[in-house]
Amino acid sequence: MQETETTDRESRSDGRPIPAHLNRRIGFVLLVALSARLAVLAALDPQTGVQGSDSIWYLRQGWAIAHATLDQPLRTVGPLYPVGLAVVWRLVPDAPPPTEDGAPAPAVLTPIRLAQIALSLVMVWLAYGLTLRLTSDPRAGLIVAAALGVGPAFVMEPFSILTETLFMFWLTLGIWLYVRDQARTWNWGAALTGIALALATLTRPILLLFPALLALHLLMLHGWRAGIRRSAIMLGAFVLTVLPWNLYLVSTTGSVLPSGFSSNLWIGATGSGQWEGRAALDRRRQQFKGGDEDYLTEALGPIAQRPLQWMSLRARCLAGAVLQPHGTVNLTGPSTKRLLSEWWSQDRSLRGLARVGRSPWFWLKLSIYLFHYAALVFAAPGVLIALKRWRRYYPVFAVVGYLFGAYGLLTVSPRYLFPAEVFVWVFAAVGVRRLCGRPITGDLACESAS
Repeated sequence: MQETETTDRESRSDGRPIPAHLNRRIGFVLLVALSARLAVLAALDPQTGVQGSDSIWYLRQGWAIAHATLDQPLRTVGPLYPVGLAVVWRLVPDAPPPTEDGAPAPAVLTPIRLAQIALSLVMVWLAYGLTLRLTSDPRAGLIVAAALGVGPAFVMEPFSILTETLFMFWLTLGIWLYVRDQARTWNWGAALTGIALALATLTRPILLLFPALLALHLLMLHGWRAGIRRSAIMLGAFVLTVLPWNLYLVSTTGSVLPSGFSSNLWIGATGSGQWEGRAALDRRRQQFKGGDEDYLTEALGPIAQRPLQWMSLRARCLAGAVLQPHGTVNLTGPSTKRLLSEWWSQDRSLRGLARVGRSPWFWLKLSIYLFHYAALVFAAPGVLIALKRWRRYYPVFAVVGYLFGAYGLLTVSPRYLFPAEVFVWVFAAVGVRRLCGRPITGDLACESAS
């Protein structure tokens, strides 16, 4: 086959060349993904989704870091996103800080959103490469790229001043590097994997223990001697990258871990088990006799007294977060589920359905639901197929299982689980291609010793 017929730098793991027209298709998908995001940027009111939210808090922390006026240590969140925002604030030094009542000027928000658009597009390409490496099926990779490229929730996410886009980028990069490294003996591959996962942890501390799951996989793949060497390189790079933040926490708070772990465990073990807003949180905290250190004690009490009730509460919260797609609650208008339920139970006429369709953001919300449930439905057979070759798909199982388990034990919401949907779509692509009669091969280096 002529060299001009293949251009994929990633290459299929089974050694067969990829037809050039499939490589052109991933370029087309990325172009459409970019166009969709730029169209939203052009049409979006810069203040949309910023007022009165966590976004204002992040923007204010970034401003304080940029102007060296941070009065409280960053003890509940990772430092990477506020530091990134501080870089943007340094580019516009005369811009005033955001207030609770208003967002900063577009001169601040637009560079942030453009940077996040770029990160989201790279994440789409990485997810394509990851799927290609695991399945040796370019069309499976295109399914994932199309879902992440034009799925409404993924298109809108870069416009939120929140950690999701940055976290998904570093996490997807880390898993892509890890899977790609299994067919090689290059030590830098393990080191880069550790660094990428550390940067994801510095964005969202929830990932702090995740590299241990990959270290276990390395031992299974490569045996004790090679597995320990690769694990030591990966974990060493991870620890060295995260260590300055841990030292910062020790010097400012006296704890090596962020306080968000204990507070979220307490929130998840009491009341509804969910975040109910600042006012409700303050009312529930009135039972405390001491300070922040009481979170852990207050959480372990009800867990130890009623363990089955606590497990039932956490299971209900996790199921609710899985079934509710991310991105709909931020849109104005009545609930899509409520509108359709009322139409079905009370009307069932075409005229009534037309009225439902005219409610604010109905079609956008409906499309978010369709993409979300398509991922869940097609991932079900994909998971069953992947379980037969679990060593190969172990990294994807590990990411999804870890995020579901960690947030399930603490506090969980559709937003927190949204990064896992990147990897759920990998399983969905496997399911779609298998239902189409395509056997899945994939990278044998990801399931046997090298």
